[in-house]
Amino acid sequence: MAFRSAWTPAPPPESEPAMVRTCFSMVREKERENGSRVVVSRASTLAWGLGVVKCLAVLLLGLAACSSEYQEVSIIVDEFRLSPALVDVPAGQPVLLVVRNQGRETHRFQSTLLAQHRVEVMPDSGTQVDALEQGVPLAPGQRLELVLTLPPGVYHFRCPIKGHRGMQGIIVVQSPVQT
Repeated sequence: MAFRSAWTPAPPPESEPAMVRTCFSMVREKERENGSRVVVSRASTLAWGLGVVKCLAVLLLGLAACSSEYQEVSIIVDEFRLSPALVDVPAGQPVLLVVRNQGRETHRFQSTLLAQHRVEVMPDSGTQVDALEQGVPLAPGQRLELVLTLPPGVYHFRCPIKGHRGMQGIIVVQSPVQT
């Protein structure tokens, strides 16, 4: 079972810079390897030559695929716990957040960090889900990948499913210490 994006972008035209076309190809290749779709978010305005409005996550993942300048952070969902429960990341630097459901139960990933990115997903059921309110559904074996650049702060995450109360944690985003 894989996520389908609520909006699937067309390949960039030949008139786009080679880097944009290369990044788009890398994103699609990563989707084929993982057997899942990139979660697409809504941005208020985004125009990289095509006047596209609903494409923040695809663009960020595409740019990150062209650069190894991000820190990967993994959160594992395993039955009724999320680990690690405390995650530290640097502020203002791109972070690849990977949430993997390695358990046997379906869970949802809900986090305050999704508030700044209006993330919406359309699972195989075809019903659009508001990730901030309901959480991103993760069936056993599925994973969610988001590339984020976060300001300093504390971001809570949890599984909002009834009976999964202990499944929670925090992401602490701190500015680098200057010496």
